[in-house]
Amino acid sequence: MKILLHVGRHKTGTSSLQRYLNDNAKSLSELGYLYPNAGKRGIAHHELAESYSKTKNRLDPDGAKLKREKLLRELNLEIRPHHHTIILSSEAFQNAAVKLVQADFNKEFTTICMYIREQYDYMVSAYQQRIQAQLENCTLREFATTFKVTYSEALSEWVSFYDQENCIFRIFEKEELHNKNVIADFCRVNEIRYVSNVCASNEFDQNPSIGGALLELKRIINYFCADDGCPKRLYQVIGKMAFSERSFRIRPTLKLAEIQEYRDLYKKDNDAVEKQFFDRERPLFRINAKAEITQEPIVGLGEAIARLLTIDKKIQPWFLGILTGIPTLRDLAQNYQVAGDADVISARIGRNLPLRDIRGFYAANELSLEVNSYSAL
Repeated sequence: MKILLHVGRHKTGTSSLQRYLNDNAKSLSELGYLYPNAGKRGIAHHELAESYSKTKNRLDPDGAKLKREKLLRELNLEIRPHHHTIILSSEAFQNAAVKLVQADFNKEFTTICMYIREQYDYMVSAYQQRIQAQLENCTLREFATTFKVTYSEALSEWVSFYDQENCIFRIFEKEELHNKNVIADFCRVNEIRYVSNVCASNEFDQNPSIGGALLELKRIINYFCADDGCPKRLYQVIGKMAFSERSFRIRPTLKLAEIQEYRDLYKKDNDAVEKQFFDRERPLFRINAKAEITQEPIVGLGEAIARLLTIDKKIQPWFLGILTGIPTLRDLAQNYQVAGDADVISARIGRNLPLRDIRGFYAANELSLEVNSYSAL
């Protein structure tokens, strides 16, 4: 029995790949590939991966071990005689104690597959995810001072336990991926037959990160919800808004000099990774500074508020409560249930208020927030 461990990393198309594997689990099983239910949370094996966590095994080694043993027993019950390969996927494996993973998944039968992403691009995407999924309201510039990631140590750790011939390391860039698609690439490098035309889709658009006025709106929400939290439903609703409006996906950015300074932090480590694990005699990542400067129309903050107010009736009362905390919108929000006109609220702000002018909106409402810069400005 072969084991294929997809170990991330975070923000490298993992959700799209896991959705593909999960949605096609039955067809894959018929071909001999088991994408088991054991150890899953949602569509990926986060529960199993977390049982190998360095932190959990330091704080509660006995509890983590019992959890692993239970999940592995459940996994074994799913194996059928025709299965030749077990596929496990979770970006939580990037925080695993690899020694413990190797103890359960012998290197003679296991392949490790990991995708890595250029650090600045990774940082921006992680920031967008943090704003969308959590209650963070810092700027990208502030986030960049705390988000640090190098790859040499992580890749070396997997190789030290599984040997380089059992580790597949890939670059998460469209130009590097087979068919410019992480699903197609994963299937090809691991010799998995396609079982659905989903491979023809573009995973870069499957789970879009929020940006533009929508990201600024979520920062405002986070500012007011720091103590009480947000409805769980909000994450999906905001994701739906981002998927339907391109302007709500425009990435925040730093100045070009700041971007270069951030990338320079990782040049030495990236050169070492390229030499040790890829050996292509070229830089590890393709860098295109012009990609950071784009010209796209931006839907303003007023429109973002109007759409969120009308897109989902279940969160509307809660969102109106948020708006009543904004002095310049309080009266309109309080009267919304009577007037029921989101356009009035949008007009008060300026439906297409440019992002560069949001500073004035923040100041007028005494919100201690700084607006991000965006690539279209």
